Amino acid sequence: EFRRVLFRSWKWFAKRGVTLRLRIGVGYDAEAKCYYVAWSDLPGINTDADTLEELKKNIQECVELLLEDYISDTSNVHASMRVPVLN
Repeated sequence: EFRRVLFRSWKWFAKRGVTLRLRIGVGYDAEAKCYYVAWSDLPGINTDADTLEELKKNIQECVELLLEDYISDTSNVHASMRVPVLN
C-alpha cells in the first residue's frame, strides 16, 4: 500500500516499511536547456539536470538525504514526476 508523503503520519508509516509516494513537478527551462524541480510534496528538493534520467537520479539522492533521519531504508520511497509538455 502506498502513502503520500504529505499524509499526516507519514513518518510513522515510513518507519514501518510502508511504501511512500512522493509527487514532484518537473519544469523545463528552454533558455538554460535543463529540467528542474518546480515543486514537490517534500520541501528541500532543489535540483536540475540536462536530462530527465539525470534529474531522476538527482531527485533520489535528495530524497535519501532529506529522509535519512526518519527512514533507514529509503527504497520504499517512490517519486512520481509530472513531466512538462515541451513545445
